[in-house]
Amino acid sequence: MVYRNGSDMSRIVEMDIVPLATHKESVRDLLDFLPVLYPDGSTWLVNALDEVTCGGADGFEASSDGKIVGILLGRLKSDRRYKIRTLFVSPDSRGRGLGRTLLRAGIERSISRGASSAYITFAHTLQHDIAPLLETEGFEECGNAINRYGLGRHEVVYERIL
Repeated sequence: MVYRNGSDMSRIVEMDIVPLATHKESVRDLLDFLPVLYPDGSTWLVNALDEVTCGGADGFEASSDGKIVGILLGRLKSDRRYKIRTLFVSPDSRGRGLGRTLLRAGIERSISRGASSAYITFAHTLQHDIAPLLETEGFEECGNAINRYGLGRHEVVYERIL
């Protein structure tokens, strides 16, 4: 698809946003930082990608020139809330609206699955970077888990009622 960021025609870029295929190695390479942020992040990622492969969870990838540059992993929870488990765009692909496009794909999927809300959690050190995007898409901060990832490593929760 041709993705256009707002009205700035100079920023038209070719981006494919498609359901996550079987590019597990490419996704693992893109998300190689997870073990640093989250305890046991490598194992979690393997399991999350297996859930997508088996149809128990959702995944969207964004690619440019045949390379995966962004990812969204999500899953409908038993309480009918949709958890956006991972939203990431590679640093060299940021600033083009790709995170917003992935987030909207996840929201659309959550609605189609009958979710009552969508939520995302992340390390508090990332709040400055991700909060503006979430807030413009209707998410509100609704909680914090102090020391969730270890001493001084807190989790922030944002949610959007659907």
